[in-house]
Amino acid sequence: MDATGGQGSNQVTAESLLSSLASLAVHQDIVMATVPAMIDYLQKLNKQGNTETSLNRAISCLHCINCVVSANSDNDQCLQYFHGILLPQLLQITVKQSLEDSPENLILQNGQCVNSIACLCRNITQILDDRIASELIGSTVSLFLDGDLSSFNLTNINLPFKPLEVTSPWQQTQLVSLLMSIICSVRISVNITKITPLLDHLLSLALYCDNQLTYLSSAKCYAGLVNKMTPGDELNKLLDKSMQSSWKLLQDEISDQNSDVRLRTLTFWLWLTKSLVLRAHPKSVEMTTKLVELFEDCHLGQTAADGFYIILSESTDVLNKDMHADIKMMYKQRFFMQTLPKIVQGFEKSDSERKPHYLSALSHLLHFIPKQVLLSELPPLMPMLVQSLYCQQASLTLSTMNTLYALVHDAPAILSKDVDSLLPQLLKLCEYQSNMKVRIAALQCVGVMTTLPHHNVYPYQKQVLRQLGPILDDKKRLVRKEAVTARNEWFLLGSTEK
Repeated sequence: MDATGGQGSNQVTAESLLSSLASLAVHQDIVMATVPAMIDYLQKLNKQGNTETSLNRAISCLHCINCVVSANSDNDQCLQYFHGILLPQLLQITVKQSLEDSPENLILQNGQCVNSIACLCRNITQILDDRIASELIGSTVSLFLDGDLSSFNLTNINLPFKPLEVTSPWQQTQLVSLLMSIICSVRISVNITKITPLLDHLLSLALYCDNQLTYLSSAKCYAGLVNKMTPGDELNKLLDKSMQSSWKLLQDEISDQNSDVRLRTLTFWLWLTKSLVLRAHPKSVEMTTKLVELFEDCHLGQTAADGFYIILSESTDVLNKDMHADIKMMYKQRFFMQTLPKIVQGFEKSDSERKPHYLSALSHLLHFIPKQVLLSELPPLMPMLVQSLYCQQASLTLSTMNTLYALVHDAPAILSKDVDSLLPQLLKLCEYQSNMKVRIAALQCVGVMTTLPHHNVYPYQKQVLRQLGPILDDKKRLVRKEAVTARNEWFLLGSTEK
């Protein structure tokens, strides 16, 4: 493969060739010939420097290698090659690159490339048996914690490799992403050597390193390890220490000097909370309670509320089933029941400036909770959902309208009681010029409300038809289309009771 081709057809040819090779590599002999060629191509790209073309090709090459790994993971000989040769080779390349000072060779220092390599390491590690995984963990911890370059046959390198030190260059510290992809992907039964000093270093990086990939990967790695630790005094002491140190930073007086530290600390708090919520650890209740308290923080309140999405959503790079995380059944339902009273109570006591934080958290809760659980708790939540429609935050308004749209079918009796407050505001949102998606969602909600009991909506027919008229001339075709549909629904309301 020629790595020196310019823009245009040569680039298309290179990417097409990579894709073709990946699709053909379905037999061990082809795999053994194809993957080394792709690695050679990757190293040639690395020598070209960090140009956009080289970066895109490198990411495409890593994606194709990943496809080969996924397609042949059930072949024992291929798996032996993946964990015995390919994974160490990837670590060798990236570690050498992190120690390189030349500004011309930065392609594998790019965060996107590091994440792509981490994805490869993750997909290889998570399918290993306990014995092989234990050996890999031992050498990986020696490399990252002790700086033992010989553990991966990295010789003739005089520079120190200290990726877990806050003072180390970002080119080294960001490789924590690779550490996470390996040690957080093994089964719970695999012992993580030197886990206590490892966690201490990860905590420091998560709180005090200013490189985003580093502190985010450190927080995730810490959370992934804690999720699989055996219950007992060791885990409890570790959690007490990390919670006390991080909560102290979150409670510091706000200043320009510590704003970044507080944001990094909140990121760590969110991922650790997710780790404990998944395994239903008793400390998760305390962490969640303090998280809700942060909704009152004028600088961190919105980020803390949006953290509910991190806690409840499926993560692709850590804390998921493929990576053998400890995930208890119905953890989302438990989290909903634990946090809902706190959110409702906080909303009622909060001032108008901070109420949107509680509404955002509620929106994330409702998005992930099963309908059966939601319907049983819906009546007292309706005032908050109505209030969400009055917020200026487009994402919150959209989420609320999506919830209301579904509830019209699932809980018509409950929503029909709030038609007087819902419909006028939805009509206003149909003219929301700042965001086309808001206008479309509002029109869809207005249209579907014709399915509610006839006596609740019929009095609004003339008003709705009048206010939807101008929207038929909206500058966006998709909005005009939804306006026509909604207006037709309301026009037919008088002829047939729905």
